Amino acid sequence: MTAVTGRLAGEDPNPQNWPKRKHREVRGVVAVDGTRWVLAADYGQIEFRVAGMASGDDNLVKYSWTAYDVHKAWAERIVKRYGPIKDQIAKEFGVDWDEKGLKTLRQEAKNKWVFPMIFGSAARSCARNLNIPEDVADTLAEEFWDEFPGVKRWHKETLKFYEKHLYVETLGGNRRRGPMSPNEIINHPIQGTAAEIVCEGMAALSERALIEENYDIDPMLNVHDDLSFDPRDENLDATIDIIVREMCKHRFDYINVPLVVEVSIGPRWSELEEVGVYRSDVLFNLPNPYKENR
Repeated sequence: MTAVTGRLAGEDPNPQNWPKRKHREVRGVVAVDGTRWVLAADYGQIEFRVAGMASGDDNLVKYSWTAYDVHKAWAERIVKRYGPIKDQIAKEFGVDWDEKGLKTLRQEAKNKWVFPMIFGSAARSCARNLNIPEDVADTLAEEFWDEFPGVKRWHKETLKFYEKHLYVETLGGNRRRGPMSPNEIINHPIQGTAAEIVCEGMAALSERALIEENYDIDPMLNVHDDLSFDPRDENLDATIDIIVREMCKHRFDYINVPLVVEVSIGPRWSELEEVGVYRSDVLFNLPNPYKENR
């Protein structure tokens, strides 16, 4: 656990840094024989959900419960405000806009707008990354904070707390001291809390595997928000059920939104295909405070 936020880290080699999309064939060295599967169970949008836990923002919490696609919504807003981005996306990624343009922009908006804003990045920094005019980004930022005022308020409170106490902490109480930039101050509670949830799920599965002598559910690899396994084919359905239920358990009082686990399988780590998405509210029949608004 050498990462300052509490995430697990690897070295010699560090498979956590092996590419997942471009040049993902590198991951193909992790493979199983014909009697097993490589199974990846990824906490879906865990840091977005943790931001809802930390800030209590009304819309962020609501979106987490109702499965609202905030990244797609913001991709559509960006297009509305700056139409030329359609041609930029088509040219940069070599896609036809009508076929895959919006989907591609959704990924860009997720990683270069929604998450950076939640983590405290400046709008003009996001503008450079998205290659949109700064005045457009300023207008979008005003809309963003109108939509998520609770997140903005939490940013200010977290920065003030650090100025007074000279440390910042996760929702579980793990503290980090020392000089930090504003982005690091805001990022630590989010990434660190996500790491707590992931590590607790991993530890629970590892302990259960030992007690029950069921090593199909023993995690063989952790990559940030993802746990990977090598279960036998004959036990696949039962194994998936155990894994997702353990990972989706609300083990901390601060969890106020559903946890989501996306499961993918394949013969190699580079050839995974999604087979299911599991939510804690569905698995454990948790009452949905927004059910009437779906």
